[in-house]
Amino acid sequence: MMKKTVLNWSDLDSDLLSEIIDRISCLRDFIIFGAVCKSWRSVASPEKFNKSTKVPWLLLDQKEDDNCHRKFFDLSKEAVYSVNLPKPLYKIQSSITGIRKFCLSYIFKREKCFLCSKGWCLIVEYKTQLSLLNPFSLSRIDLPHPFYLSKDFINNYNFILNFALSSSSSSSSDFTTMILYHLSGAVSPRLAFWKNGDRNWTDIDLIFPSDLIEMTYQNGRYYAAHLNDGPNGYVIHEIDIQNSAFVSTRTKSFSNLSMDTFNPYPFWIVGSSRGLFMVTSELRFNLEIRGGSHPIGLLDIDSYILQFIVEEVDFERGESKEVKDFGDEALFVGLESSFFADVSKESKLKSNHIYFAEKFQELWSYTRRGAGVYSMMDRSYKRLFTEADYGYGSSQWFEPRL
Repeated sequence: MMKKTVLNWSDLDSDLLSEIIDRISCLRDFIIFGAVCKSWRSVASPEKFNKSTKVPWLLLDQKEDDNCHRKFFDLSKEAVYSVNLPKPLYKIQSSITGIRKFCLSYIFKREKCFLCSKGWCLIVEYKTQLSLLNPFSLSRIDLPHPFYLSKDFINNYNFILNFALSSSSSSSSDFTTMILYHLSGAVSPRLAFWKNGDRNWTDIDLIFPSDLIEMTYQNGRYYAAHLNDGPNGYVIHEIDIQNSAFVSTRTKSFSNLSMDTFNPYPFWIVGSSRGLFMVTSELRFNLEIRGGSHPIGLLDIDSYILQFIVEEVDFERGESKEVKDFGDEALFVGLESSFFADVSKESKLKSNHIYFAEKFQELWSYTRRGAGVYSMMDRSYKRLFTEADYGYGSSQWFEPRL
């Protein structure tokens, strides 16, 4: 029998190429694979890479003198990648007469961060253009202006505080975008959504007590969460969007006795295939260190006691229960970003752990800023890297998608 000899890499059988591409979990390797030739690129479709949950990357913070190259840190590969992205708007100039301005919230301007969801960034350009951008495929979707034009708001600023996508717009044209915004002079923030194909945004009839609202999408519905006005709990709003004419909402309160001992901010609401989860954290001084004296200049990770509480939420029953085992998954939390991801095949990452970007809590900003890991088993934690290691701090996790 004569053996078939392949004289050119581009002539490899498509079934074999599909087998290879199914084993690639790193976005960088996936992109390199597709760049080899036309036949390889035809196999490396975005659907292939996006079909399963990938381990998030850290979006490293940008400094004042940086150019448009943004850096992502891949923990699983211990590698830093540079991607050319536009700068988020952070310098406010005079407005164009008759056009209402809007921008990202102050903390995102200050830290040069993006609002991120499902592998897409929400960006503001020229103070009047709102867009979705995929930083790796460079795909772009322009969105309608989210605020009604009104001469009453010409000289004021309107802030977008948070956003969430129902699905990656790379994989489906049937998606919705939800934003939390605050009009200048308004008492409370509001929610609005845009369904792909709509001409305008649609407001949702919900009013919140503060700007501290976390959002996620899970099992066909959006969920927005905030802490109770009173102690020991939180409120979750379920938002079911059929179209711009039919939106239903339900609101339920949940108790959490653990919140009685600390100020549970920041917090996250996380939707995943596992269910719906509420995550709160405590960060307090360890008074047993240095006899209770903590000069700001000497603060380090050992000066704190850090604790995470993760609860699985059954919205239908209005019940929640504490969870201490994630199975093969790990939880990643940061500024307005949180994900569960299967890390069972990752040699450098551990399941049943929480990976956190240290700047999610302002107290950490006095120390070297980077990323840390927390064990759900024994509640121990340690630093993974510091700002001094790479020259960058970090606030956000980002899902690498095409």
